[in-house]
Amino acid sequence: MQNSTKAAISGSCGIFLQYNITDMFSLRIDPGFEGWRYNYKDLMATDNNGNVIGTIQGHTTFDYITIPVLFKARFGGDKHNNNDGNIKAFVNAGPSFNVLLQQKTVFKGPDETHKSTNTDDFKTLNMGAVIGIGASIPLQDNIALSFELRNNFGLTNINKNTNENLGIRTNSTSLLVGLCYKFAPNR
Repeated sequence: MQNSTKAAISGSCGIFLQYNITDMFSLRIDPGFEGWRYNYKDLMATDNNGNVIGTIQGHTTFDYITIPVLFKARFGGDKHNNNDGNIKAFVNAGPSFNVLLQQKTVFKGPDETHKSTNTDDFKTLNMGAVIGIGASIPLQDNIALSFELRNNFGLTNINKNTNENLGIRTNSTSLLVGLCYKFAPNR
């Protein structure tokens, strides 16, 4: 089954809070909701005697509350004036603490569809490492449009029922688009 697994497009939403340590560096927390989805294609289905009866398709969805804590570095524009109208690039990295809300699996065979919720088979807490790169485009003095490409690498085996060698680790790549409101006038 692991060889038939492909990542799928899913959704996320959240907010972020950022504390600017200097003009270039900040600490950022991004609490949010993410749905991580994996598709299964052409899995072999058998009867109780092991006879092949066809192929099935399916998907698994993990719904998480994610809490990345990121160190952010900004580049470009006037480093002493974030309101200079110039695009500012940034990179960020840090740990992510993820709490599983629900896990669902759907398999569609030739004659029937099977749906199951298996949340209890997975660990509630999932630790990850996050790295991202992006750009912020000022629209007004205190409003900016932000684009970021981010990867969240799962570090822990989330499956309760396997040993570490056969574990499941989550991994997601996200394209984040956001509207940023700056409460402080500078940085």
